[in-house]
Amino acid sequence: MKHSSKHMPTSPQGSQLEKDAAALAGLRLLPQRFMVIEQAMGVARSHGYAAEVHLSDFVERVKANGFIAEALGKHAVAGVTVAPARTS
Repeated sequence: MKHSSKHMPTSPQGSQLEKDAAALAGLRLLPQRFMVIEQAMGVARSHGYAAEVHLSDFVERVKANGFIAEALGKHAVAGVTVAPARTS
């Protein structure tokens, strides 16, 4: 079953799910987003506030310098976006 273009993601490459579904016969995707997967990193409280700040700074740096977007491209992960880096 083909979906109309109004249900397709904005990525010109299509989403990873669309690519996977196209490769496997008999599958179809439901229109519209129904789930968001949030990623997180953390440190044990016993490492202290400085460790929390260091980790937060690291995450913001790799988002801002393009490392995350580059890694997604390198591994051909399509249809996803990187959250913007904080500006403060």
